[in-house]
Amino acid sequence: MVNQPVIIMQENIGMGSNGIIGYSIFGHYKTEFDYDKNTMTLYKSDYLQIDSSWTSIPMYFKNNNIPWIDASVKIESEEPVQLSMYIDFAAGDEIVLLEKSDMKFTIPKETKEIFIGRGLSGDIYGKSGIISKLIIGPYELHNLNASFADAKVRSKQDKADAIIGNALLRKFNLIFDYSNRRLYLKQNSNFKNQVRPHE
Repeated sequence: MVNQPVIIMQENIGMGSNGIIGYSIFGHYKTEFDYDKNTMTLYKSDYLQIDSSWTSIPMYFKNNNIPWIDASVKIESEEPVQLSMYIDFAAGDEIVLLEKSDMKFTIPKETKEIFIGRGLSGDIYGKSGIISKLIIGPYELHNLNASFADAKVRSKQDKADAIIGNALLRKFNLIFDYSNRRLYLKQNSNFKNQVRPHE
């Protein structure tokens, strides 16, 4: 990979890593994340044939090439509501639901105040609670730990309803096909571990 553009940050923001990779690499490959083997594999598009064992989910992009999907949440006993969510591999949460004036969901009756994490903007605080269900394509995940945070603090993505984090992604093996705007999912050995307490 020659002549790759980079951004060098001037300050240590304490995220515990030496760098971030994104669309400038992933956008040129089909990228497979195998959480069972803890591997990431980049394929040139013609070299990976995706068989019927994978579930295909539409994926879309907005201003800055972050991957988005639509999925539905059921907070308690109401009907599921569809939300626009983007994927944040750096987030340790299963899902972060963004509080704003036009949010499409209600906050669970029982929540607790938590420190959500540290992002590019600094420390982020919010609430945690259990949501009844998350529906992604044919998959239903029950009794998930959800974080709730002020959209103005947690997210700079316009019209985002929620953020999918790594604790949820790791329940699947994944293939991101940016060029064809598809996300492929296959449940793995982590899939049944659906409740993870906040640390």
